[in-house]
Amino acid sequence: MDINDMTDEELKNNYNIVRYKADRDSTDAETKYYLNKEVLAYAREHNCTYDDAYTFLKTGEKTGRLIKQPRNKCRLIALDMDGTLLRKDKSLHPGSARDIAKAAKAGIHVVYSSGRSVAEILPYVPALKPMRYAVCMSGALVYDFKEKCAIYRKAVEQKYVLEIAAEAVRADAMLHLLTEEASVVSAEQVTHMKDFHMGPYQPSYLQTATLMPDMTRAAEQYEAVEKVNIYYRNEEDRRRGYERLKSLPLTFAFAEETSLEMNAEGVTKAAGLFELTKHLGIKMEETVGIGDGENDRAMLEAVGFSIAMGNAEDAIRRLCDKVTTDNEHNGAGKAIRRWCIPHAPKHLRFLH
Repeated sequence: MDINDMTDEELKNNYNIVRYKADRDSTDAETKYYLNKEVLAYAREHNCTYDDAYTFLKTGEKTGRLIKQPRNKCRLIALDMDGTLLRKDKSLHPGSARDIAKAAKAGIHVVYSSGRSVAEILPYVPALKPMRYAVCMSGALVYDFKEKCAIYRKAVEQKYVLEIAAEAVRADAMLHLLTEEASVVSAEQVTHMKDFHMGPYQPSYLQTATLMPDMTRAAEQYEAVEKVNIYYRNEEDRRRGYERLKSLPLTFAFAEETSLEMNAEGVTKAAGLFELTKHLGIKMEETVGIGDGENDRAMLEAVGFSIAMGNAEDAIRRLCDKVTTDNEHNGAGKAIRRWCIPHAPKHLRFLH
């Protein structure tokens, strides 16, 4: 049962379970108040302890995590795409473009920070014109959409790409090669991506990907590839695949339900973002990151201020400074309005 569906009596009876989910500090259930929905909702939204939320709602005094707000100007916002900027059906919330435009008008660079390739981001560019830059393919490529050129890249060598391709064949899994120029998948496997737990992506892949009859031969055509993904049929196959590949000098990330993403060693969204901030002359402490998954962790740890989506994994929620609403309800846009624009260079003021 969801916490918000519980009656007051159920909340009281399930005190310890609810306390854990609210990420609150240890307290004595016998001598303190029990959880109520209003306080719990406030604690979850602001990523503070239940006690912090209770004190603020009762007295107006900010304590603990509620005291922390961005202390530097916000000059750049790094936005994850899937699970953050995009809804479950991979569409853009109508309010997101408006909020991003407002941030840009206030002098903030809003940039993509995604595991996607340039080709997979391009369909969204017309609706998000202020977003000139992208940290693509989990940090392997930093791209300028205005100049249509790469600012930075770091790719996986062919010999490792071929080992990964052999693993995909061995596991009867779907291989995905991502380069600056193309997103490459099997012409046969792309027609039944639900078998690899990637069904929501199928329309996009059919629209943007280069379809090849033989993925091993496709891999042989590239001297290096910025990113390689394997979409397995189940989690156990992914675990076994990772065990077979983990000795390679690569950066690995578990994504989606059964995906294994691979980049060159040292490549992360944080490393790519650092290269972009150098290019723009921005300090990392002047950046804000918004994300939802484990592959956003490095970025969220590196930015000056981190915001988790309401649909984020629990570990990511605990890591971040603030938590916004979910991706179905423009959580990213709300975070931009609440915690970024008030700290924009053109505002010259801070939240209190």
